[in-house]
Amino acid sequence: MRSQPKQIWTLSQKLSDAENQVYIHSFPILKDKITGKIILIGEFIYNKTEGTIFTNIANANNGVTYAPFYDRQYGNFSGIMSAIHDVIRKEMKKVGLQPCQ
Repeated sequence: MRSQPKQIWTLSQKLSDAENQVYIHSFPILKDKITGKIILIGEFIYNKTEGTIFTNIANANNGVTYAPFYDRQYGNFSGIMSAIHDVIRKEMKKVGLQPCQ
């Protein structure tokens, strides 16, 4: 018996409605080096009706958006931002998405 391929995209009941189908692909961004627990998660949010894809980075514990990813005005986040972007690029290749230029 052959195993089923892993489901990459899941339909979001929360974000979809009668007119828009929205699919989400979630993946780990950052893990604790000691415990291996996921700290930050990434999501590709695909609106099939509009043909748009958004990227979201959030705290894995509570789902709150990871603010430094969106607002880098304060603090020195260059190290972690570089690591986050590397993971996003790898995951995009894995699911067959092309980055915007």
